[in-house]
Amino acid sequence: MSSPVHVRPARASDVDAIQAMLAPEVDAGTVLPRVVQPHEFLVAELGGELVGVVAMSQWTTEVVELGALVSTQRGRGVGRRLVRAVLERATTDGFRSVVALTSIDRWFVRLGFVPHSAAPWELASRQPMLVTRSEPHLDAAVCWKASAVCAGCARLAQCRQRMMVRSVSMPSRQVA
Repeated sequence: MSSPVHVRPARASDVDAIQAMLAPEVDAGTVLPRVVQPHEFLVAELGGELVGVVAMSQWTTEVVELGALVSTQRGRGVGRRLVRAVLERATTDGFRSVVALTSIDRWFVRLGFVPHSAAPWELASRQPMLVTRSEPHLDAAVCWKASAVCAGCARLAQCRQRMMVRSVSMPSRQVA
């Protein structure tokens, strides 16, 4: 029987392994280059080996981005487990939504995410963008935050990533 996937917060000692895991994806253009800050990453271990990583970057007091999702064990549930861990942590930390900028939107739909009408690359390219008010906390400021990242990307002209959103339940607050 194989050992279960264990997800935990990254430690400073994981930085080199995280960078090594991200490097091929950065080279392929599926993940943007980034400075690895351990406090922004969760890692997945399988049998003591690092097999997946995901970043969590706060955009606003209510919105956190799930990014740099990489797994060396595709098809074994590592990515799904990492996304669940991000959702759990976002809930615990009091965020209302998790966003992901991705080209694998169908996979994220299976995990409860829905496409958002705004595409940050459109804003960064100065193309018209529709921002809906279905989730008021996902306002234009959130889209501008994402577009700032997009504007500096060498792949901007070819980008067609979607912004996927999942609302998370806020933990109930007890009144003393």
